[in-house]
This record gives sequence, C-alpha cells and structure tokens, in this order.
Amino acid sequence: MKLEDITAVVLCRDEQDNIGRTLERLVRFPQVVVLDSGSTDATEAIARSFPNVHWASRSFDCHANQWNHAVSLASSDWILSLDADYQVPSGFLDELLELEAKAPVYRAAFRFLVQGTALRAALLPPRAVLFRKSIARYEQDGHTQSLVYPGSAPLLDSPIDHDDRKPLSRWIAAQGKYMDLEAAKLQRTSTRNLDWPDRLRKLWVIMPWLVPLHVLFVRGALLDGMAGWHYALSRGVAEWILLLSILDLKLRNRRMQS
Repeated sequence: MKLEDITAVVLCRDEQDNIGRTLERLVRFPQVVVLDSGSTDATEAIARSFPNVHWASRSFDCHANQWNHAVSLASSDWILSLDADYQVPSGFLDELLELEAKAPVYRAAFRFLVQGTALRAALLPPRAVLFRKSIARYEQDGHTQSLVYPGSAPLLDSPIDHDDRKPLSRWIAAQGKYMDLEAAKLQRTSTRNLDWPDRLRKLWVIMPWLVPLHVLFVRGALLDGMAGWHYALSRGVAEWILLLSILDLKLRNRRMQS
C-alpha cells in the first residue's frame, strides 16, 4: 500500500496540547483532513502550519455525523481515522507501506500514555482505524461512534500511541456529557444485547470499585508508578460519574411518570 492512497482524517476541538504532535507523525501523507468543531485556542494555527493539512470546520452534533462528514472530505477511498491525541509511530507507517490490503478494514491496538509515560496495559480496546470509505460508515454508539462494515477486520501488528496531554479539568468536564449519553444507551438497550462490562454497569455499584482494582492489579498499572495510579483513578472516576448519570436518569424518569 502507498501512503498516497490513504487520507489521514483527524477530528479536533481545542487540541493545541496534542494536535502538533499528531500531525508531525503524518507529514509523509500527501493529504491530512482535519475537521474542527469550533476551537477557540491555537489548534487551527498549529494545524494550518502543516502544508499537507486540509482544514475544515463543522458545528458538532454527534461523533458519528462528524466522522462521516470528515471522511467525505477525503480525496482517497482509503481512510486512516485518528483522534487528535493519537500519535502514529514510524513502525505503524512502515507496516502500512508493506500491507497488501487484502481486507477492506483493519483494526489497531493502542499503547496508552499518561502525560508521556507509557503504561504496561490499558482498557482501550482495538478499533477500526484503516478502512475503505466506500464500504464503511460510522454510527453513533452511546457517547462515541462505531464503524459499521461487512465481515471482519484483521488486527495490525503495530499499535498506535494514545497520548492525551490536555489538562485534567478538560477530561473531567467531558465525562459528564459522555456519561449522560452512556446512561441513556444502557437504559434503552436490553441486557442480553450488551457486552459483559455494560451488563455489570447495570448492577450499579460493582464497576466503580472493580475497574480501578482491575487496572491496578490485573493490568499491572500498580507497577507503572504515578502514571498507573493516575490511569486507574481516572477509570474509577469515569465509572462513578456513569453511575451517578444512571441514577439521575432513573430519578428523572420516575419524577416524570409520577
């Protein structure tokens, strides 16, 4: 596969702490589409400083619509979809160049970093990142999006770095919005149609305690020092916010029905 056959697509909003490092890893691509949803910091200036970047903006309504619009702006059929805090290592690019592209969709695993410190393992699952836009489309799934495509997607050998260096306050503020969407998804979805983590979340009090313990002792974050504790605690906080969102939704529904 040639990089000329692939358009890298990046979504962003107020990503001045990440976007430069992400785009530096993509300078070998002839075209990079960056779709912004209303940045007020230096994100646009940083992105436009890269000559291969096509800058576009769109008001945000949901992640799936944002991704589908960004993909539509690409000049090639092959898409490499990246969040603004995903950095592509040189080994990943080398693997793309050697890829025979026998499948229309490929997934990648992630190496999780906390303020630049790599963890031994994390809870972020592999996701579809390389695909032909003619056969795939994003659909909303709770607070995020899922790429819908026929068949299976092989896993690439090289992982992508997830290295978000935005202030913690930004992350905490975003969790409230995300978990409201997740709570609504859990309420409207039958338990038998959920995976096991989401089934446990419907039991309310298990996951906020279980997740940080799992991260620390099963995934080995305890051996990663402060970065490991940071990750474990952040996962626990996210689960507590989700639990609070679930209880709030149930109470509001009960009030409306009474």
